[in-house]
Amino acid sequence: MTTAINRYGHVAVLAGGKSNEREISLQGGEAVCTALDERGIQATLMDISESLPKRESIDRAFIMVHGQGGEDGKIQGYLETVGLPYTGSGVQASSICMNKYLTKLIWKDLGLCTPEHILASDCHSIDPDSITYPVIVKPTGEGSSIGMSRVECGKTLEPSINQALQYSSTALIERWVDGDELTVSILGDQSLPVICVKTPRQFYDFDAKYRSNKTEYIFPDYDDCDLAYIQSMALKAFQATGATGWGRVDLIRDHDGTLWLLEINTVPGMTRHSLVPKAAEKAGINFAALCEKILETSL
Repeated sequence: MTTAINRYGHVAVLAGGKSNEREISLQGGEAVCTALDERGIQATLMDISESLPKRESIDRAFIMVHGQGGEDGKIQGYLETVGLPYTGSGVQASSICMNKYLTKLIWKDLGLCTPEHILASDCHSIDPDSITYPVIVKPTGEGSSIGMSRVECGKTLEPSINQALQYSSTALIERWVDGDELTVSILGDQSLPVICVKTPRQFYDFDAKYRSNKTEYIFPDYDDCDLAYIQSMALKAFQATGATGWGRVDLIRDHDGTLWLLEINTVPGMTRHSLVPKAAEKAGINFAALCEKILETSL
């Protein structure tokens, strides 16, 4: 225990905040705090909507704040200003990955496959008849599939854009891709086992992620070469944005076997439903060990 405390010092597990993912963040923060304690690491859960860590009492931060204020570079900027090391990606990479449009621009520039898309600042700037349906409309800067909807025809495009704009200043209209919904967790420079998400809902939305007991998490029986390629592409996509430490890359494998990159989560969930702990367990890393490995990214 003394060794762990000497190595990491007093860790603030930052959670909560004011985003739409507040409750999920607090659940994950509590789980991480408990796990670090099991590893003999002094950890305190801190709701950033109530207080922020100070250099005088805290030695490093484990960021578990999701969405706006947590994954967009703001809390990272604060921690750098006060001189506290922290887990995960830095200010710039966090800001890029939170913005789905900027992320896709980087991927496109590198020749990585991502579905065609249009950026909308209001519902009047897009001609519904110019769109090939179906599409999925997303807030550009929001997480956990909040504000997302599938659009089958021009008649429902406007309300879907307006819904997305409730959560972000711009909306992303993206070509719908049918296929296997895949996710690859990143830990350091390693891609963890690929998970295929199966849901009876239209897509892997907020309810499917955090509320439904019908969501299935499968380790697909693709060929070893295919699995290695998926892991390699996910890691390349992650590193292309400057993201570091840990995170998750979401993608679709269409019926022809083509991989389409969707987005990056730089502070993924750590609840009982969450994908990173499932992938880590498959790789032989239990939850407490996973939390310490993530904490190591702050050293």
